[in-house]
Amino acid sequence: MRSAYLALVLLACSQGGSPHPKDGEEPGGGTGTASGEPEAPLDPRCAKLRPRVEELYQKARDPAADKDKALADDLLAANVTMVMNDCRAEPDRVAPCAERAADAAELEKTCLIPLDDEGAVDGDKLKGK
Repeated sequence: MRSAYLALVLLACSQGGSPHPKDGEEPGGGTGTASGEPEAPLDPRCAKLRPRVEELYQKARDPAADKDKALADDLLAANVTMVMNDCRAEPDRVAPCAERAADAAELEKTCLIPLDDEGAVDGDKLKGK
């Protein structure tokens, strides 16, 4: 499942930031892109979608993971951030698809930007090209 891999990457990248984002803040405490530029504002359709996405990932939560509530909360936040980032990048495609998704697995499989074999949207992005 894409979320588990990306959640671990997001958690590893969030060092130095608060593990629990404030309202309107993404995990890691950052508000910019990897290049240091500010992120594009979140499309209103994406912002409206956030509670539904949280609900889908809450339902998909592994009860065994709740033994470490902080980790489970961080994974939930990372998954929501992943969807919001894809929605920010492609709101015309992601937002309507996410509204129709029956569960988190369908959301990831049909609505999100596909990852390449290296776990990136574009393999060259991680290589700095």
